[in-house]
Amino acid sequence: MKKVLTLVILAVLAMSAVVFTVGCGSENEIAMGEFNVNGIRVAAPASFVHESEFVGPLMMPLVPIAEALGFEVNINEQTGEILIGNSFALNFNSEEIYITGFGRPLFISAPPEIVNGIVFVSHDVFILMGHNVRTHVGNDLRIVEIKSYSDSMFEWLTLRVAMATEEHMRNYESYIEFIEFEDDGNLKIVIVPSSPVTDFRWIEIGYNFDDEDEFYIYGTEIYYVGEVTPEQPFVVTWIPWGTMPHRGVSFVDGHGETRYFSLNTNNIGYPESLHDMYLFVEFFQ
Repeated sequence: MKKVLTLVILAVLAMSAVVFTVGCGSENEIAMGEFNVNGIRVAAPASFVHESEFVGPLMMPLVPIAEALGFEVNINEQTGEILIGNSFALNFNSEEIYITGFGRPLFISAPPEIVNGIVFVSHDVFILMGHNVRTHVGNDLRIVEIKSYSDSMFEWLTLRVAMATEEHMRNYESYIEFIEFEDDGNLKIVIVPSSPVTDFRWIEIGYNFDDEDEFYIYGTEIYYVGEVTPEQPFVVTWIPWGTMPHRGVSFVDGHGETRYFSLNTNNIGYPESLHDMYLFVEFFQ
């Protein structure tokens, strides 16, 4: 089954100060889509997959969805700054989102853009705002469901990965360990959720290609753990190879949602140490 890729990446970058001028794009007819926002049907311009060098994110119309979620949107045409409510700020020149109360910007998978005079943002913007985003079965991009979480976004957002060095593992009194490979070139990492998760699985990531669009699919379960917690994390010894993610995890979070992540090389976040070499990218079925 196809899965739409969702990037949830932390990175420290500087926001561009280049002046942006709003344009109206082409005059092509706009396809309409259907969005289910917390159970309320919202008709708006349809989503589309962003064209990029790698896997493009799902681009969604900002204003109608944000307003349906109860946010006012303000756009500064001179600076290109976009304010969503009082807590979220983006810029047409940047792949970052600034969140009030969070110490550093978060990385998003594509900068906002204007198509036919309509502002579109990558769907991970809404995820970082605390909402789950899913396409319907079959990945009909005209039908998208947005569901708000009741608790703080920071409770369910974070899934950390670090090198399981002897020094780093002194931070934990106990952990669950699985050795997938004992061959030369293996790598030992520790995976730490920000809150307890259940039905934790170390999985092999497979791929499905359709009309030149790439989608992550759920792979083969390799190892199962009933529960992983911040105090008792999961340690795995594996072998990274190639440029495409081939391992990941799935689990059930505190909201009862089954979530899927691929384990990616951090080519974007400018890793400051070995502990920042890898990051998780979330995808939905």
